[in-house]
Amino acid sequence: MQSLPRVLVIEENDLLRWSLTQYLAAEGETVHGIGELRELAAALAEPAGVIIFDLDLPRSTLRGWLRLIREGAPQAVLIATTAEGREEQEKDALAEGVAAVLRKPFDLASMRQLVRQCRDGRLAARQQISSGS
Repeated sequence: MQSLPRVLVIEENDLLRWSLTQYLAAEGETVHGIGELRELAAALAEPAGVIIFDLDLPRSTLRGWLRLIREGAPQAVLIATTAEGREEQEKDALAEGVAAVLRKPFDLASMRQLVRQCRDGRLAARQQISSGS
């Protein structure tokens, strides 16, 4: 059986990055997490099928992050997370080709469902998703 490209998690919050990578790995995903821009080039040296990233990452703009991600993984499906809940920023992300935006705090099972939809090709429509809390 051919293995699917891994999930890359880009999240500066160490605990959230660890929780998300551990959960997805336990669910059968090959996953790698990074927390800083300087780690991105090395992380994208291996194929990524799904990239989860925080819209509020420091040291670059949304378009800057997306440019860097697309240069290294042009076929990856992108899922963004945000704690800020700024509707304009979320709309910009969706307009730039991000498949879904998930607001923090989010349920790990909700993220797993989005990853599965990306894998199955079912995440066709761009979605703005509120937390379940």
